[in-house]
Amino acid sequence: MPTEVIPIGMPVLMTQNQVYALPAVECVLYTDATAPAFEVSNTQTFTNKNAPTLTGGSVAVSAGFIRATGSATLVTLKRD
Repeated sequence: MPTEVIPIGMPVLMTQNQVYALPAVECVLYTDATAPAFEVSNTQTFTNKNAPTLTGGSVAVSAGFIRATGSATLVTLKRD
């Protein structure tokens, strides 16, 4: 199954535990979700993963892969 790329500027509802590709440029991920849980990785299999810390509902992300681990989460990526 192909990996969906999260587009910049469009809200995307991330399905829980589905892997999404991030754009190759640095962006800021925004969400209004209460206590969202994400994992990011540089591999599609998430052998090396990291849980980013959101500050005020946002976190800087770039190239690689992301998944919502807590529940389906609405996110928007923006370039700064």
